[in-house]
Amino acid sequence: MLTQDPFNIGRDVNYFRAEVQKHLRTTDEINKSVSIFRQISLCNTILSHNPNLNHSSYIKGFIYDTLNSLIAIIKKRERYLQLNFRSMVEHVARISLNKNYNGGDFDQTVRRRDFDFLKAQQVDEGWSYLHNVYINACYYVHSSPQANLNVTSTFISLMEGDCNSTQHKMVKKLHEVVSALMRIIIKYYHQHISNIFFRNKKDLEKIMGKSLYSYYTSLDN
Repeated sequence: MLTQDPFNIGRDVNYFRAEVQKHLRTTDEINKSVSIFRQISLCNTILSHNPNLNHSSYIKGFIYDTLNSLIAIIKKRERYLQLNFRSMVEHVARISLNKNYNGGDFDQTVRRRDFDFLKAQQVDEGWSYLHNVYINACYYVHSSPQANLNVTSTFISLMEGDCNSTQHKMVKKLHEVVSALMRIIIKYYHQHISNIFFRNKKDLEKIMGKSLYSYYTSLDN
């Protein structure tokens, strides 16, 4: 539990842990899921303390997609998980690209040339990895052979689940993707985070985890 829990994140994490323990089997799966939930809680805290936050709609979309990713894993819906991966990457790419909605049909579209730009110009953000995540997710969107979808499944079998991966592998992948995307969010909202947690650094380290917190502190140098 957090030392003081000034933002009720510790309370929410305990509720989440109690629920997820009903659906996941191993300690590693549960701990990684809790870590993911903490990152989402951090994003919610940033939003709640900054009502006029730039690109807040993309942060909200990232939160929504990540929570749905956890549900997709619990329900064993691998294709839905991949659809969320695609959307999560797009949301954070829009932040990095500083895309704004101005009423046009394609104002927020993330294209191949956008990924090429990000890989060339934002080298520290890990876009080569994230573009590969996006490409793989597109296989599931378009029912490509690479996705190996269970296209001959019956209604009953789909009711029971729809995945080729184990829950363990899906949790591990979601944790990797969320961690990579959170590094970018932390980069762009570093000052907002510092303003919120200036008296609660130990709590922030608990929320972020050692790796992300180390990256966060490196931005002060």
